[in-house]
Amino acid sequence: MKPATGNCTIPKPVRTFADPVTGVTLHQLTAGPEPSAHLYFTRCGWLNGGKYFLFARRQDGAVNLHVACPSGEVRQVTHLPPPPLPNAMMPHMHRRFFAWEGESLLLRLPAIHPTEPLFAYSWMNEVHLVDIERGTDELLLIFPRSESEQPFSGLHTSFTADGRDLIFTTTRRRRAGEERLDPPTQEWNTALRDEDHFVSAIRRYDFTRRALGDVIFRSNGEQSHLLTCPWNPEILLWVNYLHSSIYTIRRDGSHLRTLLSGRHLMPGHYNWDVAHRRLTVLVTDTTTWDTTQCSLDVETGQLRRYPVGGGKHQWHQNASPDGRWIVTDHLTVGDRNGLSLIDQQTDTLRPLCQLGCSWGMSAPDGGPMKSEFLHPNPSWSPDGRYVAVSTDFGQGIDAVQVFLVDTATINHA
Repeated sequence: MKPATGNCTIPKPVRTFADPVTGVTLHQLTAGPEPSAHLYFTRCGWLNGGKYFLFARRQDGAVNLHVACPSGEVRQVTHLPPPPLPNAMMPHMHRRFFAWEGESLLLRLPAIHPTEPLFAYSWMNEVHLVDIERGTDELLLIFPRSESEQPFSGLHTSFTADGRDLIFTTTRRRRAGEERLDPPTQEWNTALRDEDHFVSAIRRYDFTRRALGDVIFRSNGEQSHLLTCPWNPEILLWVNYLHSSIYTIRRDGSHLRTLLSGRHLMPGHYNWDVAHRRLTVLVTDTTTWDTTQCSLDVETGQLRRYPVGGGKHQWHQNASPDGRWIVTDHLTVGDRNGLSLIDQQTDTLRPLCQLGCSWGMSAPDGGPMKSEFLHPNPSWSPDGRYVAVSTDFGQGIDAVQVFLVDTATINHA
């Protein structure tokens, strides 16, 4: 599959500047007294091959999605109210979110339609469909809390590559007396969270007929990292960190297959390398938390390791549309954290730019905290020229804004 060609739409930059270490050009796309951020790294923020650019912005206590159009206009396309916030913080595994961010986290994980100016998003156990060109926000489904407990646990959405189906993963607490779904010998490999008391379901919604089908798969644990395959609409791929495995399954629920598994192994953040029909995936040894950047063949399970891109725990990474680079956001560029490129042809590393994100943030009471707004989440434009990234440059969560890193000089080197 060839990457899209032509220029991708971007908002008019607030400012343009050169990185002090590499000289690469950065465009700041958003500004304001409250934060903005592009989509999570598993979602390309450009729709229709680059015609529209989607990002999230917080205003007056509410997070909503905005789109930059080819005309240069930036429009708000969701109109959600500020969520009810009984507490300032909410739990997440061994850390906590600001409650406002946790409540709106799934807005940064919309299902992007492969060919149309459409995306689906979830909010408070509802699934909505937005048509950017018509300006509509249609309610598709409402799940009862007996099946989906968002935002306690996410209601995740993804379109299949043919645009025919929406795939949902819903998660709820296991009910008293309910039998465990996983085999009794299943070994959870970390103590980050008791996944045993979660029950997840994968559901299929026929988008062409607007009909919700039966549950195609259930298991314990939150199956939040489910992706649909961009070159084969029949394949779904998902990870439960604590299962120590990556799985594939057909969209009709058949042919469950373990693609990668191992004792003390945690396959974590992964994404598609469309050019090579592979996955880029982070594999962590949970006895040491040493993590290696890897590439995984979806058909054979063959694993290639890139030691040059190693580190600790998990970070975010993304393969370029032409398959040459993997951009990664955990390494140091100069004296600050930044973006680097792994050359898949030569297994060498090239610094891209500095970021200085506030990774080590603490909650107001001094406890450990998590913020996706403060994670860079690098994501390539469909034409392979830009890397979208969010950062605060060390100024705190209210200073987070969206930037584009122009890789033109590196790509032609």
